[in-house]
Amino acid sequence: MQLKPATPSTLRPSTVVLRPSGCLDSSRSPAFRQSLEQALELATDTVIVDLLSVNVIKAEGIRSLIAGMKRAAALGKTLSLEFVDAVTRMILEEQLQDLS
Repeated sequence: MQLKPATPSTLRPSTVVLRPSGCLDSSRSPAFRQSLEQALELATDTVIVDLLSVNVIKAEGIRSLIAGMKRAAALGKTLSLEFVDAVTRMILEEQLQDLS
């Protein structure tokens, strides 16, 4: 049996977890969006966004999450949002219904 050397594609994780904290607003959302896009490119299957330490999600943060959902769908990957507060969940659901 011949062993193949590891390649970058074989070293990619199936799941990546992001844990933003504080406020996802206009000043912090661009960096979060970039991290989310990078995670979606890196993961072979799933990106989990753990929002437990996020205390406020402003409109720009919502837009970043929706952009991530669209990108995940385009890549055939799963984007899972964990610990989403009720208000944010309602807004996301409304926004996603408007897109369909």
